[in-house]
Amino acid sequence: MFAVSVVEAITGVDHGIAYRGYKTKRGAASRLLKAGGVEAIATNALGEPKQRKMARRGDVVSFMSGQEVSLGICNGDKIAAVSDDGLVLLPMSHALKAWSV
Repeated sequence: MFAVSVVEAITGVDHGIAYRGYKTKRGAASRLLKAGGVEAIATNALGEPKQRKMARRGDVVSFMSGQEVSLGICNGDKIAAVSDDGLVLLPMSHALKAWSV
């Protein structure tokens, strides 16, 4: 929900309202599956993705986190994302897709 919260801070629009309220990781996974995954959620909220090389600061980007696709925020040449250990910065070369915010 990190990327959703950043988009809300930038735009004032909460695109994650339908995905909040789960109580377990299993509940979260079920909601993601029903929505088609995080990339489908980003596309539904922000429109069609663009090439990752076109991402600007503040844009949403997808990347692989282990075996799953996750969302983060472009911070120049890094992806800012949240892990179990807190905020992490990954190289933008790990980005798969990007969405304009």
